[in-house]
Amino acid sequence: MIGRRLLAPLLAALCWALPVAGDELVLPRERRATVLRAIDEACPDCRRTGFVLCGGPKVASGPAFAATALQGSPRRGYLVGFVMTAAEFRNVVRGTRLTPLTEGLERRFARARLVVLEDRFARARLPEQAPRVRVDLPSTLHACVADPARPWGTGGACRTGCCEKALGRPAVTLTWFDLAAGEEIRFEFRHGAGESRLVRTAGGRRVAYSCATDRRYGLD
Repeated sequence: MIGRRLLAPLLAALCWALPVAGDELVLPRERRATVLRAIDEACPDCRRTGFVLCGGPKVASGPAFAATALQGSPRRGYLVGFVMTAAEFRNVVRGTRLTPLTEGLERRFARARLVVLEDRFARARLPEQAPRVRVDLPSTLHACVADPARPWGTGGACRTGCCEKALGRPAVTLTWFDLAAGEEIRFEFRHGAGESRLVRTAGGRRVAYSCATDRRYGLD
């Protein structure tokens, strides 16, 4: 008989493996075939896995994606391979011991691919290298949230629960170096709403993108 504390991480692991329905990121009609072909040739599994939604401050799925995805100069957009939602991340952290948890997160996120969109969606390419992964998971926070009865959050939850302001904030950071563009691309995954972002850096120039980690997004 599997106990409740063992059942939680098993269910979370299944959530990692099973595809989930996602909103579509709609490309300009005249560019769609070229972009999808380039992605499928470089990474046949990428579209099945899905993506994280990143773009400007008002980035959105559906037809609005094309209007908000390209940022900076030169204008580029990025699709980060989906790994898990913010809710799944919280469930995994609560139900897994710290020692296997950190290594497991590193392995899982290391599989994420990066798609670079440029030339007004005329071109899509994927850096060949895997990302460098850093998992920041404060042991004090993990020890607190391991008790499912304790709230995990900020504000009122800080009085009786697990307050990140006092115990530390978890994050997973993925870093690629885009050789073709001479830029560093850093994706910061956080579980709080509106807290995840992608930053591209070249010399002293930085461009920040807002990212949504609430669900898996498909590409149409």
